[in-house]
Amino acid sequence: GDKKWSEILSRLTFLLREANEDTCTKVNPYEAEYCRISEEFCEKYGEWGEKLLTDEEKAEAKKTGSHPVYLPHHMPEYKEICELYSEEEHKLNAYREQCKNEALELFSKWFYSVGF
Repeated sequence: GDKKWSEILSRLTFLLREANEDTCTKVNPYEAEYCRISEEFCEKYGEWGEKLLTDEEKAEAKKTGSHPVYLPHHMPEYKEICELYSEEEHKLNAYREQCKNEALELFSKWFYSVGF
């Protein structure tokens, strides 16, 4: 019984760690490149792409106080890495959600168990 209980607790611990973004063992392999291009984009075009605004958009911004926001994925040279990064983030989120759900099911199943 002790061995089985230890296995259950180990699995539960693993799943809870995997469910947490900060402790998950899986990482986005495109993160470093995505961070690099984000910094490059900000240097070239401004944090929100202000340097990409057309004269018409600038005039409209003066009237309304707001302007379009441009991000790296709007630029052809960054589009591919942004898409790869985003797809991988969706996969990681699904994996962490699956781990959370499995952990909660395991916790619920064994919550009242005091022995085998």
